Amino acid sequence: MKIVITGNYGAGNIGDEMILEGLLNAIKNSTKEAEITVLKDDEKFPSGFRSLMKSFFKSERKTKKLVKGCDYFILGGGGLFGSLTLKANIIWGVQALMAYFYKKPVIMYGQSVGELKGRFRKWLVKYIFQKAKLIAVRDQESKNRLKLLGITKKIHVLPDLAFNIPYKPAKRSGNSVILALRQQPNTKKKFITTITKYLNWLIEEKNFDIDIIIVQEPPSKDADEVLHEKVIAEVNNNSKIKVIPTPE
Repeated sequence: MKIVITGNYGAGNIGDEMILEGLLNAIKNSTKEAEITVLKDDEKFPSGFRSLMKSFFKSERKTKKLVKGCDYFILGGGGLFGSLTLKANIIWGVQALMAYFYKKPVIMYGQSVGELKGRFRKWLVKYIFQKAKLIAVRDQESKNRLKLLGITKKIHVLPDLAFNIPYKPAKRSGNSVILALRQQPNTKKKFITTITKYLNWLIEEKNFDIDIIIVQEPPSKDADEVLHEKVIAEVNNNSKIKVIPTPE
């Protein structure tokens, strides 16, 4: 059995890599015979008009070959639809549409669906989810949104795939907190001030160490490092803060 998986993998986001690891664990725990191929960020089907037309006629294209030869196509989580930009919704929608074009059963697994705005976005999400072989979302709100769109197929609600990774507790000599903030286009100064005040309290009153994990790496313009640097600059005792390198 050949399975092709695509999602926001290889794009420098540790959260998405954890989701992928959890998905791979779920597949391997259910079957030992699966031959799995994961498409990296630069191996997705092109979504621009010109590049999409080229992909139809370039018969030796690696991605096309893999999908044409697979038994199942999985579009993995997490939040690929709804809350992202229209362009992002189209990019991920094209991945499912191409799999349908080659008559492959598509599994929407570990998805979360944000607020859906605009007729085209609603049509796209309804179409690709309604045609799916299996739908598994990671929260009840996503299920509700799909139901409101008119999805009639059964929708399973499962825990986030990141929780499907075996837990290995780290040995620590004292108290510590892990901080992982997400950079947003309109992060308010008040948010940074509030977080900083809380960290100062943890460090000065409770003697905590602060470990920072960068979820979205540079060179992305949405890199979380930008927000963390602003917070670190305002903390009174920076020596109690440690930035944990993102594993490769």
